[in-house]
Amino acid sequence: MKKLFLLSFIGTFSVSMHMYAQVNMRNALKNPPSVTSLQLGADPNDAKFLMKDFQKFSNVKNVVISNVNDSITLEQDIIAIAALPGVHSITIENCEVKNISGGIKMLTNVKELNVVNCETMDPGNLFSSVAGMPAIEKFHYETSSLQSIPRSFGYLRNLKEVEVVNKDISLADGYEINNEDPSSLIASDSISLGFGDSKLQLKYSSYDETFTHEHTGIMRDMLQGMAFDGNEMKLPHRPIALNKIHPLVKEPIPGLNVVKNIYSENALTGGTIEYPSGTKIIIPENAFVDANGNTVKGDVTIDYREFRDPVDIMLSGIPMNYDSAGKKGHFVSAGMFEMNASVDGKEIFLASGKNVQMQFAVVDTARNFNFYRLDEKNGWTYQENTGSVESDNSSNALTVQLPSEAVQKFCTKMKELSKKRPRQFDPNDLDTRYNDLDYYYDQRKGTYRGFFKTKTAQQNVFRLHKNYHHKGTTCFYLERMLAHNNNNPELRAFAGVKWMTTDNLRTKEMKDLFRKRSGINDVRIYDDGDGFILELKTPKGFRKINVVPVHLLKSGPKEINERSKNSMFRRYTRALDKRKNSMTHSIQRMGKRNAGLLKELSQDSLNAWKDCKRLMNDSEANFDFAGWMDYYKNEFPKLMGNNAAFYPYGNYPNGVADAQTQQNELVYQSLSIASFGIYNCDHCGDIPDPVNVRTDFKVNDSATVATANLYLIDRDVNSATSFFPDKGGKPLVTYNKTGTNVMVIVDKKGKLFYVNENAFLDGKKMNGNTRYDAALISEKPATLEQLRNIIFGEE
Repeated sequence: MKKLFLLSFIGTFSVSMHMYAQVNMRNALKNPPSVTSLQLGADPNDAKFLMKDFQKFSNVKNVVISNVNDSITLEQDIIAIAALPGVHSITIENCEVKNISGGIKMLTNVKELNVVNCETMDPGNLFSSVAGMPAIEKFHYETSSLQSIPRSFGYLRNLKEVEVVNKDISLADGYEINNEDPSSLIASDSISLGFGDSKLQLKYSSYDETFTHEHTGIMRDMLQGMAFDGNEMKLPHRPIALNKIHPLVKEPIPGLNVVKNIYSENALTGGTIEYPSGTKIIIPENAFVDANGNTVKGDVTIDYREFRDPVDIMLSGIPMNYDSAGKKGHFVSAGMFEMNASVDGKEIFLASGKNVQMQFAVVDTARNFNFYRLDEKNGWTYQENTGSVESDNSSNALTVQLPSEAVQKFCTKMKELSKKRPRQFDPNDLDTRYNDLDYYYDQRKGTYRGFFKTKTAQQNVFRLHKNYHHKGTTCFYLERMLAHNNNNPELRAFAGVKWMTTDNLRTKEMKDLFRKRSGINDVRIYDDGDGFILELKTPKGFRKINVVPVHLLKSGPKEINERSKNSMFRRYTRALDKRKNSMTHSIQRMGKRNAGLLKELSQDSLNAWKDCKRLMNDSEANFDFAGWMDYYKNEFPKLMGNNAAFYPYGNYPNGVADAQTQQNELVYQSLSIASFGIYNCDHCGDIPDPVNVRTDFKVNDSATVATANLYLIDRDVNSATSFFPDKGGKPLVTYNKTGTNVMVIVDKKGKLFYVNENAFLDGKKMNGNTRYDAALISEKPATLEQLRNIIFGEE
């Protein structure tokens, strides 16, 4: 008997896909701003009308494309949708086209795509195109013509949810089809796959349970890196990283660390591993034994990672202090690494007499390093006879491609053009920002956060203060929590007004509304005839309260007269309209300005290319302008800087010298290790010009940070030193007086705080402690690069 797993799912999908009241284009043109879900059909004019008035469709979140039978119309629809930045979900249903348009990659804000009953569409082309969508997270594919899983399915590994529903009725049992509802015969399978910090939920459904499980396994293997041998599937050995626990290593921010690279090697033959930094690891043959001393055969898993800068070191939680015979020292690292070996998640070891040879790419140009291993009981132990240090100039060494003379000149010209780079701005109008719960005012950044697509701790912009002097009524006033006079200027029309609610609020509702951290971050006021509706925007959604403005007298609240109420509301609406129009005009000006700058940059880049043609070598001379720009960006990515993705014409702030410097400073340390674990190439010594201070931290001169871990980073050296609070909660910190110091603090709730180098000059002496001003890092970084940008973004 088939399992009845998917019956509820099919109903759920049908509801979620059509949960909005869809409006076709003909009706949508009557009132574009009111449309949130738009339906485009087979009429080619739908795309033309949408492109013509796309600015008016500012509130569209969901688009359904139905019954399109030619690829040109489908492509025009997709291009028109690309002009609507608020669209996050698209459904393509009942369309008879072979290939989906490549223009789907223009949908930079679309997170969810549903393709349903498009039986003539090539799934190979579809999966490949979907994988190229920049922001796609969820993909649902429902068809009755899926005979096999194409190779391009493996490209979808960066999504969060992939769902395939195969409705091929021939897979169902004939007897059950005649006696049961077909939808009740659907069997489904679901697997959660982990890729680093993100996870992918994979679902597959069909009318045959065995077929479902087989195809789920095939898709899983594709997403995990399945190889092909001709037309036959070859299931690879899927290595599992060892979860090695080091007692002396305390990861400060769980889930945020240097990701392990996982390699599979044959225990019998050994092999060579090359890490992206240039490090080479040579595994000898017959080198492994298990915990009982038995020789390991077959494939083994090697997990390896390197800690190459202060952020890597800080997040690793590896101690950077060295204590030898009572003499304490401080490590300045030339690079650390961790390497472990396992089989099916169980730890294995190097056999006696077998050493792993390494050419470790150090991050310092010095020629003398000491070498240490982190012992689980005794801390850092000195390792002898590690080998020589050398510059590797062999053909297999890591090299940096040096730019040609033409590229050098073009780089200089483009560096000047980068000053014309368009400014990034938020294209969404005020109503869009208000209606989207992802938008709220962030005090630290002084801006609205929704545009930046990050979830941060929302600031309390407003608070309701209850008046307790008039029992039997609920009276309150609205207090602005943040001192930003330019926010909500329309509320000045109700300055000093006390409100009385006519709603019968329950106790829990009262507590939620009037608590100090209610999360109220925006407010709207509406006139309902008898009084007003106060709409409060909170992280959980919008909360409406029926209120009337009152004077609070000794005898009780007295409603403000009708004339005054009307006057206040007129001033409020005029100010709000003025604010909306001002923001709309500002967005339009920025859009026109950026369009003009891009046009100028395009022409200036073309002229720069023409000027450099005479210097090009034979291979470069074959490029046209578009080919040259691709060559320029792709061949020299290290010169691109952080703005490369936003600035399409190249941004090379550091010039050619950086590439030459990297080439000259490439140094390898020859190492020989007899056991796995954590190792460090280091100079060990005292902190120069030391200053010892007992510290605490304040945020905005108010809350004291309850410090759990503190990390000191001197930007002049490659190190991150950890300090921990004493019983009184205050760390004793030693830093270099002449260094460029910053601090990262993790409090007891896991929040991050940052102390910049200026704070070391402005620290205040308070009761024998030195108090520093700290800033809350409200954006929880998901990657090391994001944390680097937060900590060192000011440089």
